Amino acid sequence: MISLHLVPRENITMVWPLVIGLLKPSVDRNHGSMNERDLYEAVISGDEQLWAGSDGAKVELALTTKIVQFPRNRSLLLHNIGGANLSEYLSFLKDIESWGKENDCDFVEIYGRKGWAKILKGWDAPIVLLRKKL
Repeated sequence: MISLHLVPRENITMVWPLVIGLLKPSVDRNHGSMNERDLYEAVISGDEQLWAGSDGAKVELALTTKIVQFPRNRSLLLHNIGGANLSEYLSFLKDIESWGKENDCDFVEIYGRKGWAKILKGWDAPIVLLRKKL
């Protein structure tokens, strides 16, 4: 059984080699706005949060989140997501949504391919931004 965990900042350097292969395809599709080193620095600095899903033996899912403060609300952005069979891991969104609520976020959002709109039921899709009110 796979469990998802927020990786403590002090463990990021140790976990990074296990997750970068999963995150790389997402980073490569961001139209040059970020590379692997930029993502690592964002996670190490605390600007983004690193999450890892593991069955205890192997990391199967990795994602980063970022809290974005707007003048009138706060959003938790699912920034980079990687792993095989991602639709099988959608149950973990509840853990991330709970963490977002605990951190005073009003929404959880994802910028992604249109394909995400097919599997994220209950999410709105203004442009290619998918948003769910917490």
